[in-house]
Amino acid sequence: MEAARRYDDDQKLSHDHGKLLREGKDIVDQLLNNVVDSEAAERIKGFVFQLIGTQGAITSLHLDDEEEGLYVAVPQKSISLPRSIHSLRRFEDTLAVLLNIRRELDSLAHCLRDQMELMEERRRSVGATRSRPAPMILVHPLKKRMRPTWYSPTHN
Repeated sequence: MEAARRYDDDQKLSHDHGKLLREGKDIVDQLLNNVVDSEAAERIKGFVFQLIGTQGAITSLHLDDEEEGLYVAVPQKSISLPRSIHSLRRFEDTLAVLLNIRRELDSLAHCLRDQMELMEERRRSVGATRSRPAPMILVHPLKKRMRPTWYSPTHN
């Protein structure tokens, strides 16, 4: 999430958005490192929020399952925070968007918890205690499509 008090210039706005997308990509990669199931991997997405004053935008990030190493940023919704009691009615749309994203994040958290439990279950399998090989934990195909993140050097 990036928040600015006011809009200064297009270049800073674009730079901040690029930085948010790179950070969102790193989050998607980290989430993908914690899933083993292909179906769960396809559900993984990250969200970035960029606010300027009381206005903002929400973007979701996904690793495309068909293109090699292509991360896709999909603009979701624009949001507007209320400035006064009179603008509360317009806030209803924003609130609905935020609640929907919360549901998606809850669902993603449950999916990740299930994946972590699955990996722990496989590690503790009966085979390992009986000197038999434990079942292999296969890697989902999206893991092979992940690419490193490049960050621009800082200018001091």
